[in-house]
Amino acid sequence: MKIPELVFVGIGGSVVAMNRATGEKVWHTRLKGSDFVNVLLDRDQLYATTRSLAMAVGKTR
Repeated sequence: MKIPELVFVGIGGSVVAMNRATGEKVWHTRLKGSDFVNVLLDRDQLYATTRSLAMAVGKTR
């Protein structure tokens, strides 16, 4: 899927990519740290932070 077709959400200690049209989960990854997760998409690189960790989740292409 292409980036415009996805929505990225930080929830429950995980980063989740969902299909924008259907809401179906495309992928998820569990992060170390707390349940509170922020996500940032910069071009094709997705970043996620918890209260104790910042990481590049991966290329989104």
